[in-house]
Amino acid sequence: MRRRAPIAVVALAVLLNLANTPAQERRSTLNPKPPSSADARELSARIDTLLIARQADSVQAIVARSLPDAFAEGDSALVSALLLARAQANQMGGRMREAREAFAAVREWAEGSRDSARWMDALGGGAYSAGVLGMRDESVALNTRLLEIALATDDLIREARARTGRAYVAMVGGDLASARAGYARSIRLYRMAGDGRAELVPLVGLGRVYSSLGQIDSARACFKRVWLSATEMGQQVEAAHALNNLGTLEHRYGDLMLAMQYYQTAFEIHRAQGETMGAMTAASNLALAHQACGRYDKAAEILQEQLAVCEDAGTRPQAGLVLKNLGFAYASARRIQSANATFRRAAAMGDTLDVQVRIDALWGLADALAVDSLDAAIEVLRTGIETIGQGDLTLDLKSRLTLARLLLDRQDGEDAIIEIRRALSASEGLPPDRMG
Repeated sequence: MRRRAPIAVVALAVLLNLANTPAQERRSTLNPKPPSSADARELSARIDTLLIARQADSVQAIVARSLPDAFAEGDSALVSALLLARAQANQMGGRMREAREAFAAVREWAEGSRDSARWMDALGGGAYSAGVLGMRDESVALNTRLLEIALATDDLIREARARTGRAYVAMVGGDLASARAGYARSIRLYRMAGDGRAELVPLVGLGRVYSSLGQIDSARACFKRVWLSATEMGQQVEAAHALNNLGTLEHRYGDLMLAMQYYQTAFEIHRAQGETMGAMTAASNLALAHQACGRYDKAAEILQEQLAVCEDAGTRPQAGLVLKNLGFAYASARRIQSANATFRRAAAMGDTLDVQVRIDALWGLADALAVDSLDAAIEVLRTGIETIGQGDLTLDLKSRLTLARLLLDRQDGEDAIIEIRRALSASEGLPPDRMG
């Protein structure tokens, strides 16, 4: 049965300068050949090698040269492989919008064909891209589909990938219990499958959950284990992720100078490997360390550069995080108008952002507004508590204490006492390590 080339795939072909390909050649894609020849398999192997080496630009160049011929020859398997490679290279380079679209093209092309493996890889890749872009519902739906197929086929690796993706979405959404359980399950699955390298990804995630829960020793143990294992395996990107997270722990609870060394090393590794998003995260953390040392202008300079990177990549959650941090840099430098405008931009990004980032932006905005108007600051914080902090006792506790402080500044002792009582009520549902 002849099948029509999907619209998304045709659009991608146009972008690759296939618009002038003769119609007869394009129609040959409707009658696919059997799986790839030896030459095509060699090309696929070469692309896989480049992806492992994280040479995204080289992969893109090969895809651009090879995809027109694959379309023209009707080689369905090679088309799937090239489209998937393009999506993975976009993702590797931090071009998440393009990656999401390319993964969708792979799924549309490969669905129902014999190339079910690449279709499932595109499910996982699309779910990750959607999650980073803040499209949580889409990410959950794709990961759920992948998980259903993996369970039905007893595929441990893809089950682990799906559970890792779901855990990430849960963590960003503030559901730390589900995130911890999901990451732990993924680690066990990867161990059962004997994939030590892949295990490092959920192990980093688990460390981040422990850090959010205030379980610092457990978090540090996770990150150090990833760093040592990744270094032994020669997996530089995973080692850089671990260093960046170790830097975060040292920044919060230990040695600030050591944290800056971790951040700088992580940034250099990510940049050398072409890992745009990893480099952005490390650079943003380095900016926060400069801010903690009183170098506010340097912090703002770094954050402005990273904001441009995020906006170019279309990664709203990361852009919101950078905006929030930039707002605090401006506020620390007493550039109140700039801080006010920046915090408002972050808060206005809505529920595509991590809950903690949104409430942090509102805290910052409230402090910036309080310089000129305590009434405006109090109103902003009350709105934030009503719309953002619901369901997260830690945020509720800290927000109400901040609100109580502002109310006391306004000489409104009665309302301040009410908020302190509400904060105490919230604290009754929290373990001691989450009340700090």
